[in-house]
Amino acid sequence: MKPFAWSFSGLTDYETCAFRWQQVKLLKAFKEPFSKELKWGNEVHLAIQKALLGTPLPPTMVLYQKWVDRVNT
Repeated sequence: MKPFAWSFSGLTDYETCAFRWQQVKLLKAFKEPFSKELKWGNEVHLAIQKALLGTPLPPTMVLYQKWVDRVNT
């Protein structure tokens, strides 16, 4: 089992409605809809992960290169 870690969105969800956070995130009683923003965020995270290992960022994500460079230096 993966160790628990807070994320910014997780904390925001908890502060908005702790019961909803418990049901969706902790107990997984309901599936959260997969929004276009969530899809984009997952794509960005994956692209940055690959960039840290040497794969160039896609043209639509070059503005994140400064963070890749900061971690790699």
